[in-house]
Amino acid sequence: MKKDRKGRFVNQKLYEELDESFNISDMRYWGIFGEIANERHPERHIRIDPKRFQKMTYTTLDEEQLKVVNRRRSHYFHPAKIDRYDYNCNWLIQEINQIKSDWYNIFKGLIQREADRIKKPKELIAADDDNFMCGITDYDESQSWALMQNIKNQAKYEEEVNTILFSLYAQFFHQMASRIEAITVYVLARNGKNVEHFDRNALYDYSGEKGTARDFEHYKFHDKLYLIWHFIKHNSLSTYKKLKDRYPEVLYNGKFQQGYIAASYVKFSEKLIIELLDGCAEFFKEYCKCVYHEDYEQAQWNYERYFYDIAYAERENLEDPMGLRYYP
Repeated sequence: MKKDRKGRFVNQKLYEELDESFNISDMRYWGIFGEIANERHPERHIRIDPKRFQKMTYTTLDEEQLKVVNRRRSHYFHPAKIDRYDYNCNWLIQEINQIKSDWYNIFKGLIQREADRIKKPKELIAADDDNFMCGITDYDESQSWALMQNIKNQAKYEEEVNTILFSLYAQFFHQMASRIEAITVYVLARNGKNVEHFDRNALYDYSGEKGTARDFEHYKFHDKLYLIWHFIKHNSLSTYKKLKDRYPEVLYNGKFQQGYIAASYVKFSEKLIIELLDGCAEFFKEYCKCVYHEDYEQAQWNYERYFYDIAYAERENLEDPMGLRYYP
């Protein structure tokens, strides 16, 4: 089927008139035709003249973008969606990126500062023993006393630091997992899934050409996140066994005893957190591609607002380069 590109001949005259009058307020000047959708008029759509758009906005579409744009059957390119958040994957990945940003900019430093507040114990010597200074004990006895005190003080210091670390890491992990589940529920609900009584099987039991979500390459990261979360949340032997059977590398050696805080058995670290966040992001990309037929790379630009906002920004730079219209 031949592509219908007759529109370019009509636009030649239009562009000549727009260029001559320098009518930059007309969005057609920038290669944008139609009106952008809004709350009052959600039915509106725009279409793009790719060549004119690139020429006037000084925007160069990359090779992958051009592959998609050039598959159009008319002179105009019709983006797949209206807004960035019409893509489910953008909701999910944005939340994960925000969690990662919060880790780097807030929680990482907070945890380290709290751990640093615990003062390291002074290393004692024989002269710190009052009995030695009073002549009651000799040097060897007081040196032995100092050695034992140093061992006790160091053990107490390490226990206090570890308590601070696993407590704060566990709190962040609770929040991280909860936020990921919350955005998951939101995305499933907006797509018509009944999530009144949500559990992750509602996510995993998708059945498609490649089986279920459990067959995805990055499923293990989402699974690991939940198993750790369930263990530190429920402190139960059953959740411990599931975690140990599948991901023993995240646990310290030693048998878990009920009655102890589960979080103290988990090897929390920045590496673990970033690994899970990055892995979950890839899992959701796979999920959205299979379930909602969304390509994450295309979701970053293949929507009407992407083109409209670029053209609008260029227009504003020419009409109001100093930004005075927004100055109070």
